Amino acid sequence: MTSPLLEVKDLTLHFRLDRHVVVEALDRVNFFINPGEILGLVGESGCGKTTAARAILGVVPSPPGELVSGQILFQGQDLVQMSPRQLNTTIRGKAITMIPQDTIASLNPLFTVGTQMLDIMRWKGTQTPTFWSRYSWKRKRQHRSQLIDMLRQVQIPTPERQLRKFPHEFSGGQRQRLLIAMALSTHPDLLIADEPTTALDVTIQAQILQLLKRLVRNRGVSVLFITHDLGVVARLCDRVTVMYAGQEMESAPTASLFSQPSHPYTQKLLESLPDPGKEEMAGIPGVVPSLINPPQGCRFHTRCEFADDTCRQERPPAVCVAPQHTVRCHLYDAQGKRRR
Repeated sequence: MTSPLLEVKDLTLHFRLDRHVVVEALDRVNFFINPGEILGLVGESGCGKTTAARAILGVVPSPPGELVSGQILFQGQDLVQMSPRQLNTTIRGKAITMIPQDTIASLNPLFTVGTQMLDIMRWKGTQTPTFWSRYSWKRKRQHRSQLIDMLRQVQIPTPERQLRKFPHEFSGGQRQRLLIAMALSTHPDLLIADEPTTALDVTIQAQILQLLKRLVRNRGVSVLFITHDLGVVARLCDRVTVMYAGQEMESAPTASLFSQPSHPYTQKLLESLPDPGKEEMAGIPGVVPSLINPPQGCRFHTRCEFADDTCRQERPPAVCVAPQHTVRCHLYDAQGKRRR
């Protein structure tokens, strides 16, 4: 069996706001990504999806961030044990790249997109975090040719002219294509996409998703796709991990999750999807608990109709309810059979 490209094990991360106030953002989170696989990381806003992604890249600010425990194994190496210099040299922007959500904030308005993309290519080719060494015209022409080819692949028209433009001269969909090109230009092994289509209209969103799926398949890149949109997950992802309030609830192949949702939270999420046949949209009763002094046990127990004393006191172990389908819920025994 192939070893996972990335494996997050029991990752616990807190944010210390002051001496007595701690936000327990991630509580022993586990998930993995296989080579060439697209994993959807799903959950409500504030559940810890982006925090987990930032922990993988080692860019959680410290303070206030405190990585309490856990491992982040990438190609067998524990990223938690690597120094910032090692991460800059071999991981960030090279082996692992990221497509952020905010296209405007992610591009420098003072420089042309060509200058910014060439800087990324130049950074990728250096072995030290400081890259202000000589940049030969021959190397620069080679990189420019590669970038023009990359812009063609993301369907940017007349790419030679677009390199001379500034970010504000592009539409939202075009800026998202530019960020995809930047992220893939360094030939990464893992791409983290943090809700890259949230700010786009439905038509452009579909085009971007189709483009992203084609490019990562052709290049054999693994993807961690962060989203709250289950419709996007159904179209794009091979597997899904569902998170709630800093804990992972369920992990399964996409088809299995939609046909056999096992955790009460996942079931409620699917029931709340818009359906033209329903007169009213279903919701999840209650509110998401505060991550400052969160509830013990399963954090969903405050909103779960099946919760009992065990749910309130003990965090459930992960049990297998179907092939490659695990769930953390006391409704199931160690063999994955439903108790009640």
